[in-house]
Amino acid sequence: MDQVVLPYEPRLIVYCCGSNDINAGIGPDRIFDGFRRFVERVHDKLPEIRVVFVSIHRAPQKKAQWDQVNEGNPRLDLYLPDLLHFKHPAYVGLTAILKPELEKLWASAR
Repeated sequence: MDQVVLPYEPRLIVYCCGSNDINAGIGPDRIFDGFRRFVERVHDKLPEIRVVFVSIHRAPQKKAQWDQVNEGNPRLDLYLPDLLHFKHPAYVGLTAILKPELEKLWASAR
């Protein structure tokens, strides 16, 4: 936070988390608490900054933890053989969803 985020005074932060935490055995409450503390620290120093949360996706590799993530049926065609990381078309789709919203937020930031 002190070396990477605050010195650059970002106008917008996109926060993706949960995937590695779930694999490490960290539960949803603790993941959320870490996100909440991050946002509080950011807003304490940079109160105008918008923070966008991108939640964990239902990677097939994490099927044992889906009850912690949410119920759902992932599209297996969007995953690499490790059943964790996306193939390029999945990132294209994610970008199509996020980009318009991020552009609006970026335009309204500061």
